[in-house]
Amino acid sequence: MVCAMGATTCTSEAPQYQAKVDSRIAPGTVLVEVFVSRNGGDAFWQYRSTPSIGEVRVVRSGRHQRNVWTVPRFSTGDVRTERAEARSPNGRLVATCEYPGYGEQTKVEIQSEVRSMFHWQPKGWRGVDGFAWAPTSTSLALLNHSVESGYGPFDLLWSYAGHPPSHRTFYLTIIDVNSQQTTDYFLRGNVVAGEGKILDWTVEEPAK
Repeated sequence: MVCAMGATTCTSEAPQYQAKVDSRIAPGTVLVEVFVSRNGGDAFWQYRSTPSIGEVRVVRSGRHQRNVWTVPRFSTGDVRTERAEARSPNGRLVATCEYPGYGEQTKVEIQSEVRSMFHWQPKGWRGVDGFAWAPTSTSLALLNHSVESGYGPFDLLWSYAGHPPSHRTFYLTIIDVNSQQTTDYFLRGNVVAGEGKILDWTVEEPAK
């Protein structure tokens, strides 16, 4: 658990080792960033997830320079619109994310040309921050969060003003395209007004 000086809430760190996913399904590593917009530069934590060994590790943290935005290295689903879509690298599948409206469950589906292959059904409400295909097209990474209300002095003050801050817990969900099995990786909890993005998914080339 990490607390900033003078803060009324503390964010919680991820366990370093969690569930494993077969490397044939989710090869390589996924780089994710959780951040909080602040004057003078966003506070951020970058996580490297390696599903094949179940590892979640913080690789960078701090504050970005003011007005500097870290651009993802490849195209991912932009869920800031009502509907986002991303085609798998092999061109055979399409992942779509649709946000019906405030308080409603975000819809995530994977479809082939002939049928629907996956429909996301998380336990409890989850918001989606972004999604990206594995380079092998065998799985989809879904960055998402749950929301809870806070009860500290800061939270009560803003609640009385009509703007209660959201405390978000971030997860990286790996979706096996063939089996439809999902694996959640806890990233960070109790992030007030936090946001997230998937920066990269890399697979090392085999040694020659």
